[in-house]
Amino acid sequence: DKPVPRELLARIPSSLPALLDIPGVGPKSVKALYEDLRIRNMVKNRHLAKGIMNSGWAYFRTHLAHKAAEAGRVVVLVDPAYTSQICSACGNRFPEHLSLSIRHVSCPCGLSLDRDINAARNILRAGRARWEPTSALAGVSQEAAPF
Repeated sequence: DKPVPRELLARIPSSLPALLDIPGVGPKSVKALYEDLRIRNMVKNRHLAKGIMNSGWAYFRTHLAHKAAEAGRVVVLVDPAYTSQICSACGNRFPEHLSLSIRHVSCPCGLSLDRDINAARNILRAGRARWEPTSALAGVSQEAAPF
């Protein structure tokens, strides 16, 4: 695997606004939403380490935060714990341990889909919870804290 060129990583955040200004996803102040991945733990896995270290993830993350700040926006980080192991339809945890080779998940509630799509739905829900006011705070403005 070749390292991802920095020029490519630098171009990605500038194309994100058009992709992420989706009605109903969040306030305009939120420009990006992603898992706060624990890279240090991921590189302990010898099968993942080389690809992760070559991916330029830290550079991308820093560049994205910088571009968001320039645009007056914040980046919302979501805890990655169990995002792919919890059913996005009912909230139950899948019964078996999901190895990385398992790409499809099924739940007794009837949900059956790709595990990455399930995780993306859980990440979106967790991100929304950080910026949407609860019923107890109805009418009170809430913004996600920058990292």
